[in-house]
Amino acid sequence: MTTVAEETRPGAARGGVRAGGFQSEIQGLRAVAVLLVVVYHLWPNRLGGGYVGVDVFFVVSGFLITSHLYRDVLRNGRIDLLRFWARRIRRLLPLSFVVLGASLALTLAVVPRTLWADTGRQIIASALYVQNWALAGDSVAYSAEGNRPTVAQHFWSLSVEEQFYVVWPLLLAGLLLLAGRRASGAGGTRRVFVVGLVVVGVLSFATSVLLTRYSPAEAYFATPTRMWEFVAGALVAVGLADRRLGGLPAQMAGWAGLAAILASAVLYDETTAFPGHAALLPVAGTALLLASNAAGGRAGSHHWLSRRPMIVLGDLSYGIYLWHWPLIVVAPFVLGDGWGWEAKIGVALLSVALAWVSKIAVEDPFRRGPGIGTNRRAYGFMAAGIVLLIVAVALAPRLYRAADDRPAVGAADACYGPAALANPAECGGAAGTGAPDPAPEELVSEAADHPNMECQTPVNEGSNRPCGLGAARGAASATVGLIGDSYATRWIPTLEGVASERGWRLETSIRARCTPSVAEVAPTQDEKRNEENALCAQSVRDTVDAWVADEDLETVFVAASQTNRDFTADPGRGVVDPGVDGFAVWWERLTAAGKRVVVIAETPRMAEEAPTCLSVNADDPAACSVARNDAWPRARNLTEAYRAADPEGVSYLDLTDEFCDESVCHAQIGSVIVYSDAGHVSAAYAEALAPAFGRAWDALSQEPRP
Repeated sequence: MTTVAEETRPGAARGGVRAGGFQSEIQGLRAVAVLLVVVYHLWPNRLGGGYVGVDVFFVVSGFLITSHLYRDVLRNGRIDLLRFWARRIRRLLPLSFVVLGASLALTLAVVPRTLWADTGRQIIASALYVQNWALAGDSVAYSAEGNRPTVAQHFWSLSVEEQFYVVWPLLLAGLLLLAGRRASGAGGTRRVFVVGLVVVGVLSFATSVLLTRYSPAEAYFATPTRMWEFVAGALVAVGLADRRLGGLPAQMAGWAGLAAILASAVLYDETTAFPGHAALLPVAGTALLLASNAAGGRAGSHHWLSRRPMIVLGDLSYGIYLWHWPLIVVAPFVLGDGWGWEAKIGVALLSVALAWVSKIAVEDPFRRGPGIGTNRRAYGFMAAGIVLLIVAVALAPRLYRAADDRPAVGAADACYGPAALANPAECGGAAGTGAPDPAPEELVSEAADHPNMECQTPVNEGSNRPCGLGAARGAASATVGLIGDSYATRWIPTLEGVASERGWRLETSIRARCTPSVAEVAPTQDEKRNEENALCAQSVRDTVDAWVADEDLETVFVAASQTNRDFTADPGRGVVDPGVDGFAVWWERLTAAGKRVVVIAETPRMAEEAPTCLSVNADDPAACSVARNDAWPRARNLTEAYRAADPEGVSYLDLTDEFCDESVCHAQIGSVIVYSDAGHVSAAYAEALAPAFGRAWDALSQEPRP
């Protein structure tokens, strides 16, 4: 996001084209863009497509930066790279460093410790201006699904812009070098730039369309999918450097452009495949506004975009954008249930006030003052700021950490884990009285660092990872299998405990985000997700084939999450009712081969991440519990299939009473945090469940084998 250039200060003549071809109404356009983004972030259900304001900024940046570089080439015959980058540093980095530092302080003061690690990682990524790539990586990482937004998340768009500022002058300089004499004169330079920009734009747009179709979450943050938006502004800057649309065409283009931007903000929402083709509407609208001049008086859109309030708001747009998001993230932790429309309006006004103060105290002094006026000082300032932020992120949490002075409760304690649920009166309540171990902030990393993660196949990996635990095959008293999704991974500590006691061999076939059904999930707009779903169904078929032929395997445990998925029928495989047959078909194959199938009931689910809730409510763990009737907000595919099919030789093992009492399901039981997020059982609690699982298995063992 570019700040205001000297050539676009509000003091220039309003409504007209300034020296160098800049337009005063660009400030009004910036105001529209930042208003769209802020309203979207505060009321996403009211303005579902307000995120297109970022695309407006991208086009404007492409226009302004390319205009500046193009004039430099015509005037000096070259691009002064070091000077250009130093100017970007002076204009953008001082306030961004201030906001990142303030965001870190707000996080330590207000945000639960469970979110500190992810916040620190993203602050560092933002300081290095690679936040968009960090979020792109998170978008395809199963372990990062469900991560809460951090105070630095909005820096993804600034990261894209900074990468543009690094690459763009190099690209234009490269075009000049390749063109040689063909780039001589204004006409030659323009032709070379236009041809080069068109090539880059077409390649970027094609990438955007393809990646949005294949992996939309990743495409949203990736720089190559956004570069064509900068190109759109750049083509206006170069192609129309000394001319603009005028008269009635300018009026029509201006209003059409503004209408396109506003229409996309109103019509789009989170379900829109974006950027891809959909980004054409706001990008084209912005380009139309930039391509038309300010003629037309009150009849033109430019007249209204050039009014003083719009120019002032545009002048503050960079600060507003930087400040509004950290305030939105921390406000609910401060206000709790008071995060209503009044508070949201207050956040919007406070963002404007902070932007105004920041402009006077930070932006203008660094941009115009002598402090970092030379190239060397500017680069030194950048390096020092990045280092200081990294050091602050590394050290501040250690200095700020508060110890839990409650005594720890060991696994041998009579009130540890599920035991407290059986004897709440003797244990000081179901939650227990000791300090949780591991602590909430340590538990959140289990999504990626679970002790049995090596047994879980990633969603995009071809074949399942073989994993054998417990006794060796030849020495085992019995061989059992466990199949399912990541929730099955969380049952491994339980089964390991049972296997150790009974001399079992445990074989697993687990794939992340893979409900163990031979029916495929209905196709979506996300081609990558479709491929992963197909791999899931095939992996289940392959596992069943292998286990049917495994003479040593006696019992197969099936575990999965609550999940709302639409499965497709496949009569050729016997899947007529996919919600039932997708499971029953392969259960029957195993029982026909003499195996026992045991369906493990889906575990309850909390309303929010248990570690974070317990970090906030350390003195009242019951505040994080949910009513038993509300603990299954999603479909219970395994349970429903078992009840509908009632297949012979298939048993149902239900440990719900180890998570819930008669009315409530708990986030903490016996001083053990039950979940590492909202639904995945923690390794500590799963291990503590082994005795209860063993008792339930003994009861099932009395049933006749298939």
